[in-house]
Amino acid sequence: DYMQLPWQPGTIYGLACKIRIPMVPPTATANQFTIEFGYNEDLHENRLEAGVTPAPMVQRLIYGVVTYTTSVAAQQVDITFSVRTITHIPNGGGLVIIGPANFVFARFCQPKPADGYPELPYDTTCLFEPITATGQPNVDIIAGPQGIPAMHYKFSLAGTNPPQARKAADAGEWQLLSYSLISEKIVLDQGTTIPGYAVATPMVSAS
Repeated sequence: DYMQLPWQPGTIYGLACKIRIPMVPPTATANQFTIEFGYNEDLHENRLEAGVTPAPMVQRLIYGVVTYTTSVAAQQVDITFSVRTITHIPNGGGLVIIGPANFVFARFCQPKPADGYPELPYDTTCLFEPITATGQPNVDIIAGPQGIPAMHYKFSLAGTNPPQARKAADAGEWQLLSYSLISEKIVLDQGTTIPGYAVATPMVSAS
């Protein structure tokens, strides 16, 4: 086993091992691999040398957040979605948003970027269609020939809240999914889920 022998200067060594890929990129440490000679030594002079190399980002959508302008039932609302994609989305792929039942958006939706965040490419198409079996909204943001670059996006969609009130415990969740080909549901970056929000009953007018 050459790993047990003295290491020779100027020689390129290599190793292979199995690792478990984390669910999300690390947040408490740097996203890198480190190798150090003498890492278990107490004295500085015995810690001979070290090197680092960046690790690839875990292919999972991150920074998923949903905010809204009103939670009142049946009211028009601007729902803002925040998400960081890791992998460039090619032509025909895209982002898919599936939400709690009975939210409604325009058939040809128009994502509006938040201040300070990038706009989706001009050849991107946004389509809304409810899922018949469940009543859940399904929004497809489909990449055109330019694709969708891997970036942190924050955009709003104009829609309408469900007609019935619901408690936070029954609010469901928003799913953000990334596909390399939407028509075939080929996963690109692993998706993320975001808790839904409670829908409030309209206030009764005072007399």
